[in-house]
Amino acid sequence: ALDPLVFLEGDKAIQTAMMILNTLAEVSVTQGNRNESVTIYESILEEMNNAENPTLTGVVDRIIEKDDTLGKYIEKYKYGIGRMLFGQEDSQGLDFKRQINVLGLQGLKLPTSDNMNDEERIGLCLMMSISKYVHIFSTNKNEDAQIIFDEAWILKRSTHGQDLMDEMLRTGRSLKTDIILVTQAYDDYNVDTTKEQIGVKFAFRPKSDEAIKPILRFFDMEENPENIEVVNSLKSGMCLFQDHIGRNQAIAIDILFDEWFEAFKTTDRESTAVHYEEVYS
Repeated sequence: ALDPLVFLEGDKAIQTAMMILNTLAEVSVTQGNRNESVTIYESILEEMNNAENPTLTGVVDRIIEKDDTLGKYIEKYKYGIGRMLFGQEDSQGLDFKRQINVLGLQGLKLPTSDNMNDEERIGLCLMMSISKYVHIFSTNKNEDAQIIFDEAWILKRSTHGQDLMDEMLRTGRSLKTDIILVTQAYDDYNVDTTKEQIGVKFAFRPKSDEAIKPILRFFDMEENPENIEVVNSLKSGMCLFQDHIGRNQAIAIDILFDEWFEAFKTTDRESTAVHYEEVYS
């Protein structure tokens, strides 16, 4: 569960729960909604102090007892992808002691403006919870850690996702945390403020020749026929690589274990089209 009362403790749990529930309830103190905000705050404290296993589900039940309309307005988000935010008494949070944690959020939609629909609002609240998890996971200086953002362009399209990326890129090195951004929309990161934070780059051969020149620019290479041919001649399993001091070279990727290859392959090898592409590429 991504319920902050399940995997966070103390002030961090209370603060995150407040942000999430105020967002779902569309509570704004500046618009005179202080009473609703106080009701949410009191319900969180009651749940934290009295429940053996505190959850946002328990908080919502307490809110309904105080303000039926407010509680049921928040409760409508407990379905679909929103289930991840509302834990049960037997819910378990993400285990920080495990060597590998995989968090998948298919269908997550993040807002691109303050005018949010219900899907974007719950997506924003999930991002708040994820940000807290990532922050805790990556701030233990006594251990090396690695965070991989697959399809990173999705997070890039929202302000909160961008803020999470920027924070991780800025602090990752000092906290001994490697940040890996996996994306097909690399051009989103082809800006000086982001490129300065990227230590090494990998780029595989694009499907169209028109995409080669932008790759060269991303790698700070000249757009000449020789460099274009380097990218165009990359075969399956090869990529253009730039190291931490800016040296560029075409390299081959050696998969250490067959299980890794099977786990991450995204094509059907029984397909005749895939067979011919691999043979003649």
